[in-house]
Amino acid sequence: MNKKIILVFPCLYIILSSFARQGQITCRSEKNADGSYFIYADNKGFSDYTIKLTFTDLAGFNSSLDAGAPVIIGRGQSQIAKLTPVSGAPRYSFNYRYRYWPGTFFRKTPDTSFLYLMPSTAGNNLRISKVTSLAERIGQKNEDDFSAVGFRYKLGDTICAARGGIVYECRDDVQEGESLNQTFNTNRNLVAIEHKDGTLARYAVVAPVKLLVSPGEKVIPGQPLAVFNRESPKYHILFSVAYLDENKIPAFELQDDKKTSQYNYLSMLFYVNENAKSYSLNLNKDYQVVYSNEVIAAEMSRKEKKKMGL
Repeated sequence: MNKKIILVFPCLYIILSSFARQGQITCRSEKNADGSYFIYADNKGFSDYTIKLTFTDLAGFNSSLDAGAPVIIGRGQSQIAKLTPVSGAPRYSFNYRYRYWPGTFFRKTPDTSFLYLMPSTAGNNLRISKVTSLAERIGQKNEDDFSAVGFRYKLGDTICAARGGIVYECRDDVQEGESLNQTFNTNRNLVAIEHKDGTLARYAVVAPVKLLVSPGEKVIPGQPLAVFNRESPKYHILFSVAYLDENKIPAFELQDDKKTSQYNYLSMLFYVNENAKSYSLNLNKDYQVVYSNEVIAAEMSRKEKKKMGL
């Protein structure tokens, strides 16, 4: 019997969410001399990504990747699967699709006791303001786990990292300030940072800013990210931290899940001063930003601490 070999035509499906960007991940297959295939993912972004590959056809091969299992890939090229031919199979073919999301997937809630600095320079005063989700503002039911904190600044103030990590996305092309109430959405200036544990921080900026960092840059807590450098009706950031929930990662075939976030928001524990920590900063209250060497050094290596004098 002639064995039928079908060429591979992988299909890309992109998740449109507030965290994903198009074209960051591409997959390809490569045939080996023994008839097996490697499937590679190329991460062109600056954060870790979670990818889910689904075979729409798999005949005559055994896959090293469990069906539907998500895989974490770092920057650059990663092998995500090996297909080994089954001896004597009547035909050999495979076809696959894939989806991807920024960040590391979690099977359980990440550490919620981690301390965050308030995101400005030490000694500066920030006022706390209410943040509503986009769904809330247009009259829809709010996401049960939605959580973000609004910080009010002044012209000339600097936005600083509340926690260390890798900048994976940032933009300052929105040059007009906003006069509406603070609403959490994506059409704003932004600094997005992946933390060491795979959680993702978003500093959504409600004003023109000048960026002080670029994608791929490693930052430490307290490091300047952007400065408010132009007149604006307000100078606010909407700060949130979220993580990718493995239980919310959908099957490829589900088409209606594009309206549902695969991320859960975390309540953040802020360092107020050496005697106080808070999950809930009081609305319309001013807080003076205080730094702590212990908080700054929390995720540093011994070498990094020595270099920083910590």
